[in-house]
Amino acid sequence: MPIGDFLPRTGEQRAPRELPPASAFAGDDGTCPPLLAAALGLPPGADRIGAVVRALAEERVLVPVVAHEETEHDADVREKLTGRRERVGTASQDEPTVDHHGDRHASAALVTVRTPDGREALPVFSSVTELAAWRRDARPVPHQGPRTAMAAVDEAGGVLVLDAGSADPVVVPRPAVWALARGEAWVPALADPLVVAEVRDVVAAVDGVRRVVVVAGTRAEVKIELAVVAGLTREQIQVVAGQAAQALGESVVVAERVDSLELALTTA
Repeated sequence: MPIGDFLPRTGEQRAPRELPPASAFAGDDGTCPPLLAAALGLPPGADRIGAVVRALAEERVLVPVVAHEETEHDADVREKLTGRRERVGTASQDEPTVDHHGDRHASAALVTVRTPDGREALPVFSSVTELAAWRRDARPVPHQGPRTAMAAVDEAGGVLVLDAGSADPVVVPRPAVWALARGEAWVPALADPLVVAEVRDVVAAVDGVRRVVVVAGTRAEVKIELAVVAGLTREQIQVVAGQAAQALGESVVVAERVDSLELALTTA
């Protein structure tokens, strides 16, 4: 995936910063944690994503933050990440603030990006080096993967991007982020018999559908190869496709366990 897909939207480029002091991560030198390094060393694909998700359940990541004037919303975000609540304008031990305007205080704001398919995502990084390659003005704040996932669910549509400035960034699917936030094991959609059966059954019930095949997608997590009965007009085929999409959209199983879908139409 091209590096430019996840470039920051704003921000002055400055020298990279070291990890800020934090009691839970006092010995952290900013390098990539072992489990995460092993996962990122795998070739791009489903196995790599699965290994990254398992590593995130155990390891810390670096969340990029940038200076701005704090609001109550920012205090809410910080509470989700740290488990602590502080009044707007007060300084925490882990994240000192600087007073620029008397009763208005500079704080640290989460940064979000747009993925290539247009979704909002929370960027996180495996190391200080990876963060600096993406955005030099951001300050790295270490947090455990599950707590970061909680913030992503609330602030970025439940999507994480790991090492957005690298040649092979990892987009962590929404269901995986939800599983991390809940402390549950994530099962990829195609490896989940319930998901595969649900997709087949839901689509097969649509009038005009002759055959349904569920495979890995190229533009989405799951691709549905849908064969319609022969002899339908273009307009009728479009109706079948629309009804299939609507049926999938109404499925609770699909909504909770599938990150993205693509349809491919053929005639039987």
